[in-house]
Formats: sequence, structure tokens, C-alpha cells
Amino acid sequence: MHRSILEFSIRTAGAPSDLPDMQPRVEAALGCRFSEGTFHNIPALVADVLGMRIGMFGWRGRDDRTVIRMDSYVGEERLLAYDGDEAPDLEYIDIGPAVVDLLEVGGAGHWYLPDAADSTAELAYGEELDRAFLTDPEAMELPED
Repeated sequence: MHRSILEFSIRTAGAPSDLPDMQPRVEAALGCRFSEGTFHNIPALVADVLGMRIGMFGWRGRDDRTVIRMDSYVGEERLLAYDGDEAPDLEYIDIGPAVVDLLEVGGAGHWYLPDAADSTAELAYGEELDRAFLTDPEAMELPED
């Protein structure tokens, strides 16, 4: 059995304090509602749409700049479920370019697809947070403005 899974990962310049201002513009452009929650254990604004769980949150990127990330993962677990011995053949479809365009024309600002340098810097920041958490969970802090 074949199943298609939508996914994306995009960025915009900004800081965590920009999220409250960004939220209504992104909601209007995407036609969904965000609420406070967590995304992969990170405090975030979250929404569910088209079988995706979307998280929008502040992070550190290239050159230690703050960015706002918007990422998705499979939010509809039934897409991964199956009976019997045959696991579904999953096709992941990156809709990032379409989401960037939709946000742009919807008045939600300029978003972009992260490149390899962005991803490397963001991964390093995530590893730094992991180390800090393992050392002192109470002192863990996410990026500030």
C-alpha cells in the first residue's frame, strides 16, 4: 500500500518575541489556528493541518542569528498504521516551496528554505541545548531576542 506524507521546513528572520505578532498573519495565510504547546519537546506554537503537526518556534541559526522555524512532522498517525505484514510504502512530499509562496502572498512575510549551512548551524545549536539540558535541566534556556 502506498501513502503520501506532506512535510516542510522553512525559516524567517526573527526572534521568539516576534511569534505573537507573526501568529495571526501565518494563521490567515495557512487557514489554520496555532495554540501554545510543544514541538519535539520544544515550547512552540502548534497546529494540525493536512495530516501534519506544525511547530513554529524561535531558534538559533547561522552566525548565531535568531530565526523563527516552522517545521512539520506526521501528525495523523493513521497514515503510518497498517494491518498485517506489509508496511505502507511512504512517499514524503516536501511542500516547503509552496508554503513559502503561500505565506508571501498571504502577507505573512518573507520565509525561506534552509540550506545546508543553516541546517548545520541549527543542528549544532540543538546539540548545545541537549548538552546543557543533560548538565543542568533547570538552567536550560531557549534563544532570547
